[in-house]
Amino acid sequence: VVALGFTEWQQGWLQAELDAMKHEDKAFHLEGTDGRVKGALQGLLPAAAAAAAQPQPGAAAAPAAAATATVAAAEQTYQEWLAKLDSPSSAAKAGHKFILQQQQPASQPGDCGPKILNHRPQTATSTLPVALVYPRMGELADQLRTDSTHQPPSRRDIQFGLSLCHDMSAAFDTEEKRTEAVQALLRAYLGDAFQIVVAKRGEQCADLTITHSSLPDSFPLALCEVKNEPGQAGDSWLQSSLYYAGLVREQQRKHQGQAFAWPVLLLEVVGPLLRISALVFTTRVVCEPLTPLLNLLDLHLHQPDQVMAVVRAMAAFRCTLHSMAQDAAHGGLPPVRCITSMAPRHASLPLPCHLAQHVAGSEAVRVKELVPGSSRLLFLVEEGPEVEGHTRYLVKYTRSYGASVHRAWAAAGLAPQLLRLELLPGGWLAVTLQYLALEDGWVGLNAMLECRLRGGSTQQARVGEGRQPQQRTAQPPSVPAAGSSQRPGPAAAMSVAEVRAQCRALTQDEWADLFAHIEGQVRHAHAVRVPVDNGGAGANAGAPVHSAQAQAPHAAASSAATAAAAAAATAAPSSPGGCGVHGDMRPPNILLQLEPGGTLAATTPKVMVIDFDWAGVEGTARYPPFISNRVRWPAGVQPGELLDHTHDVALLRAELEPTSGHTYSWAADSSEPTLEEALVEQLGLGR
Repeated sequence: VVALGFTEWQQGWLQAELDAMKHEDKAFHLEGTDGRVKGALQGLLPAAAAAAAQPQPGAAAAPAAAATATVAAAEQTYQEWLAKLDSPSSAAKAGHKFILQQQQPASQPGDCGPKILNHRPQTATSTLPVALVYPRMGELADQLRTDSTHQPPSRRDIQFGLSLCHDMSAAFDTEEKRTEAVQALLRAYLGDAFQIVVAKRGEQCADLTITHSSLPDSFPLALCEVKNEPGQAGDSWLQSSLYYAGLVREQQRKHQGQAFAWPVLLLEVVGPLLRISALVFTTRVVCEPLTPLLNLLDLHLHQPDQVMAVVRAMAAFRCTLHSMAQDAAHGGLPPVRCITSMAPRHASLPLPCHLAQHVAGSEAVRVKELVPGSSRLLFLVEEGPEVEGHTRYLVKYTRSYGASVHRAWAAAGLAPQLLRLELLPGGWLAVTLQYLALEDGWVGLNAMLECRLRGGSTQQARVGEGRQPQQRTAQPPSVPAAGSSQRPGPAAAMSVAEVRAQCRALTQDEWADLFAHIEGQVRHAHAVRVPVDNGGAGANAGAPVHSAQAQAPHAAASSAATAAAAAAATAAPSSPGGCGVHGDMRPPNILLQLEPGGTLAATTPKVMVIDFDWAGVEGTARYPPFISNRVRWPAGVQPGELLDHTHDVALLRAELEPTSGHTYSWAADSSEPTLEEALVEQLGLGR
């Protein structure tokens, strides 16, 4: 602490914070090597600095107040940045400098990091996709697909697309003339219900602002930024993001310093190019493209698909504007700061709109993000609305899910219950799962391996002893009763200390026995016949369910067609299938149930498999395009190749067995959590 430059008062504050973490079993965050301790303490520095702003000598800040100060310090810094914004047009002309600034690490306590989350650089990324912040943005993306079930573009849409491509392919003397041409086209296309406001000279706003006649003039639905030619007058994407930041600042002034704003669409016309993006505000301004840059060229005779891409994009743009206007008129815009949390440390965590609506009205509900700040969108809900008899469950957001394999393995007692599968706009699925808690003995295998790696075994097997492996009687896994909130667990609660003790008590031979038991359970899972999920379509039946297969019903809009599609995708499987394959059978995706007061050597722990994102029926499902290059995949595992059950076993063995005389180091692999992180992230320990 002294080496990090903390003052004497800050040292006292940190001691109080660390004592509170220890009391809550969080002190394990500070163990380890290679800078883990330093990094953890630096993570507390912003809160210490915020608390030190009003020091009280001789007394440390209360942990809860200090944790809240962490959030307050970052938000205050961001609001100060909003208030000091330079001209967006000037910043856009030197866009590379802005991006270079975003690449810089935090320079001082309370630094809120990248100011605009627009994926430039890669660290400037929102963990919450815009489709989960506001489902209308996801609907727009859905309508762009050629296989979309939405109404196809009308003759009016096609004529507008042709006119837009024809007119924008021309050269204009000035940006003002191109802007006038875009305004005239949009006014005729959108109709009298929408108003298009042109920016006055010197005014700090987008070139065109689109509002609806039923809404106040200060309620924009879309911003339109026009550049005469590519490379002229700066970066329109960055410039529009900064204009939106100005809207956030205005709302901050109107609402007593609380920064928030409604979502808007962004339409860029840069010479003969067009792009549609979403602008939302969570804890930062987020800009996410919904289309690539599209050519505004008259190619309908040479390459009609390019012109139809423009037609579909603008038809979706117009449709989404109407939906947003209806939402705004009826108070249906998402609660952009709808927050409910179990820990003050994450009190400003924005929730996905789907989850916020799900828990709305439940006064006792508590929601905790299990892996804060990462792309793993996994939330623990406690005292929430009942789902299949459960009030404590996990809600996961993912792009695909092997529901048929999960259901079959859960019925065999080899996976937690899949309680609900919902199709959401924008290519997302909401998966509600039974929660396997640490206090009931459930521990991740990767956490146990990390414990083994750090602590070793208390008894080493003697070489050449010729010891016979302990005989384990593997009973078929018990199936939880319908409606039970938890699997039947031990009478006493499991603790982290006991997990460590049981793991460190094992000899190398006993570890080998345990690994053999786990492999046996995986082989038992492969023997379970998996019916093809009704959500599968055609040749892809039995593959993971993708939300692209159907449009999702949600609070803002639904129809008989979308409801039927959702029912088909979430119905119980019925048709014959084959061997289920997990596809990612690594230790982080395997849980074991330990018994308090027992020993791993004398008991046969129950085994559960989790994370069925890639799972599917053998011979049908394929590996996704993006797979980690940090994993030692077995031969035959390649993007787009068919899943094979032998890959599951080979991958598990590769992760468990030493290779070339050394043991794989989980601590050295930044792609996997350590023991402490695994317990907190996967088992919800950090409550």
